Amino acid sequence: MKKIALIGIAVLALVSCSKDNVAEIAQQTEAQATAIVTDNINAYVGVFTTMDSQYRATVAIDFPTGNTATLTDAVAKAAITLNSGEVFTATAITSAQTKDGIAGLLFTSDKLSFRFSCDKNGENAVITEASFKGLNADILLAANRGAAPPLTILGTYVCLDCGSHPVLGTGATQTFNIILPEGGDINSTAVSTQIILDGNNFGSGSGNEISRTQFIEGYLRNAVIAGGGSIPGISWEGELFKSSALTCEGVTGSWELDSPTYGLLNGTFVSDTRCDFVGALAFNNYDGSGFSPTPTAGQLDSDKIIVSGMSDGSMNYGDTAVTGDFARGFDVGGGVTTGGVYSFEVSAGTRTLGVQPGGSDFTPGYIEYKVRNTTGAPTSSFVIGAAFYVNNDQGRANSFNIQYSTDGTTFTPLSGSTFDYTSVEAADAAGFTFAFGGSTTKNEVVANGDYVYVRILGDDVGGSGSRDEFGLLVVNVLMNN
Repeated sequence: MKKIALIGIAVLALVSCSKDNVAEIAQQTEAQATAIVTDNINAYVGVFTTMDSQYRATVAIDFPTGNTATLTDAVAKAAITLNSGEVFTATAITSAQTKDGIAGLLFTSDKLSFRFSCDKNGENAVITEASFKGLNADILLAANRGAAPPLTILGTYVCLDCGSHPVLGTGATQTFNIILPEGGDINSTAVSTQIILDGNNFGSGSGNEISRTQFIEGYLRNAVIAGGGSIPGISWEGELFKSSALTCEGVTGSWELDSPTYGLLNGTFVSDTRCDFVGALAFNNYDGSGFSPTPTAGQLDSDKIIVSGMSDGSMNYGDTAVTGDFARGFDVGGGVTTGGVYSFEVSAGTRTLGVQPGGSDFTPGYIEYKVRNTTGAPTSSFVIGAAFYVNNDQGRANSFNIQYSTDGTTFTPLSGSTFDYTSVEAADAAGFTFAFGGSTTKNEVVANGDYVYVRILGDDVGGSGSRDEFGLLVVNVLMNN
C-alpha cells in the first residue's frame, strides 16, 4: 500500500472545514484510495471474540476504493457480525501513518473500537486495543484479495475431562474461531485460530493446516484440519465440511492440552454453523481390514456401515467382520480376482471402499450406510450424495444403484443417471476412472433420534466372464432443521 494516510478526520474537524478544505481532503482521499487498490489489498476479513468468550463475530474491514464521490464514502469502515446475527460498525477517525505503512489507525463507535496496523504492502495486518461493549476483545485478520476470500468460521470448545482446572473443569464454553485461506478449498498450512482461555488467546497463525481428502465437486467438501496453539502441549484435529447444496460450512473435532499443572486435558470443538448436521463417510483411512463396532485404525465402524450379499454371509449393524470376504485388504489400481470387500486406491492418495463382485459375492449385494438425526429437532429435508469409481477391466456389465429409507425397511430408488449406474460391458485398460457422483434433496421429515439409510445395490446386468471393480469414494447425508 505504498505511502498511505488512511483518512483520519474527526467529526468536529469536518464541521469546521471550509468547502475548499473539504474538497482538498476528498481529493487527497482519492489518491490514497487508488494507492490501496494498486497494492491489491483494500479489504480484510477476520474473526472476533471478547476475551471472556461472551461474544464472537466475523469481521469485515473495507478501505476506500477508486474515485470516491464523497468524503463520507472515502472513510475506512469496519463491521462485526455476531453469531446472533447482530451487526455493529465502526469508522476510522484518526490516522497514525508511518513511512512503513499504517500504524494505529483508530476505528471507533459507541460499542466497538480498535486500532489497525499493517506494513506498506498491506500485509501483516494487526489489531490492538480492541474493545466491545466495554469488554476487552481480540480480532484476527486475513487479507481479502477478492478472487477467493478467506473463510471465517466461528465456534466454541468445551472440556470432556479437565479435572480440577479452574475454568475448563467447570464446563465453561470458550471461543474457538478459525480463518481458512482462500475459501478453505486447498491444501494449506496458513490456517489461523483464536482459542480463548481465561482471558488469553492461545490460538496460532502457524503450525495449523488443512488438507483436502474426499469431496463431491460442487456439492460437499470434506477436509482434515489439524494444528496446535501458541503454548506447548495444545493440539487439535477435526473435519471441515462445505456444502454448496446447503450454502454452508462448518468444522467439528477434538482437542487436548498436556498441562504441567493439571495433567492431560481433552474436549471437543464445534462451529456455530455445521450445515445443520452432516453425516459424511469417506475412506482415506480405510485399509481393507474389515468392520467392527469398535474399529481399530484402518477398519470401518459397523454401527454406521455394513455390507450384505457376500458368500461369507451378510452383516447386521454392530457386527464384527474382519476376515474373508469382508476384509480382503488394500490394493492399488485394481486387478484383483477374488470376490469381496477391499480398500482400492483409485489414484495417488485417494482410497475407496472397494468391491470386487463374483459369482456369489455382491451379485446381488449392497453397501448400507445410516445417519442418525442428532440435531435436536425434526428435519424439514435432507440431502443424499455419493460418488464412485469403476475399473472397467472385464467383459461384464454390473450395476451400482442407490436407494434410501427413513425406516430401514422400505427403500425408495433415487432416480436419474447420477444414481443408476451400469458399467460398460466391453472391457478397457483405462484403470479406475470416475464413474458418477451427485446429490439430491428429499423434502421429508426425520424425527430427532431417527435415521436415514442409504443403500448402494450391485448386481450383474449383462456380458460374461469376470466382473468389473467398484470403489465408493464418499457417501453423505446432510439434514436440515
